[in-house]
Amino acid sequence: MNCSKKIQEANKVADDVITIPSFSQKERTELVADKISEIAQFCDDNAFFINYDLGAHCTALLMGVEDIYAYRENSVKEIATKEYREQYVNAIRMIEEDSGVSQVKRLIKSISKPKIYSSLIARLDELREEKRKKSRTKR
Repeated sequence: MNCSKKIQEANKVADDVITIPSFSQKERTELVADKISEIAQFCDDNAFFINYDLGAHCTALLMGVEDIYAYRENSVKEIATKEYREQYVNAIRMIEEDSGVSQVKRLIKSISKPKIYSSLIARLDELREEKRKKSRTKR
């Protein structure tokens, strides 16, 4: 199993912990702690292959997720969930960068020059550009 798969499995648990009302706080804490422990052990066992900072990010990724469901204000819950999801996406991106997968994808794309287009893809591109512009203005 690779780091990306570990993080994806942990994300499924995080989604459940954030959304399923039948879990007790103790169950939420135990589920998250188990996944954090698994990721930490995986990163330690594969320390030769995993960047130290990336391992730390992946290990810390789920910390605090067990508390999100209990937040009383929906706005606070939404912000915390959004922050977690952004960090999850960052983890996947960094894993792809660290492993060389993103470079291989770029190389294949430059060779094959695929013609991938749809109205949905065009809209996604527009949304990405809007997000980029917003993040530039915040700096």
